[in-house]
Amino acid sequence: MADRDRDGHEDIVVRHDASGDGWLYPGESRRGYASTPRVKIGNGW
Repeated sequence: MADRDRDGHEDIVVRHDASGDGWLYPGESRRGYASTPRVKIGNGW
């Protein structure tokens, strides 16, 4: 985990096994579901 989008909150970057797409899940520094949707950051991983 790191602050990939530089907003001051820890984010999660994952790769989806079936498609090879890379996703950024923006952090909000709170528990529960995020109000910000995931962002596709690449494919073919």
